Amino acid sequence: MSILAAVLLTFVAGGNADGAAEPAKAKPEVGKAQNDPMVCEVSDDIGSRLKHHKICMLRSEWRAQREQNSQVINRAQVQRGLSPNG
Repeated sequence: MSILAAVLLTFVAGGNADGAAEPAKAKPEVGKAQNDPMVCEVSDDIGSRLKHHKICMLRSEWRAQREQNSQVINRAQVQRGLSPNG
């Protein structure tokens, strides 16, 4: 039972089985944050001239969101032209 407790404590403490600490991996994340900054946009609420809210996402997330919106619009336009009653 004490071996299991020692192994669990080793993993909980963040070390590996040999007891040596792993190097920190913060540098790649910092570089990624510089290349993909947080961008905030203000969006008006539909039906109100006074209410608006702020949305913050990474630049890559904004790009993916706009691409997805474009695909949805294109799909809706194509399907509208294919309906037999249209």
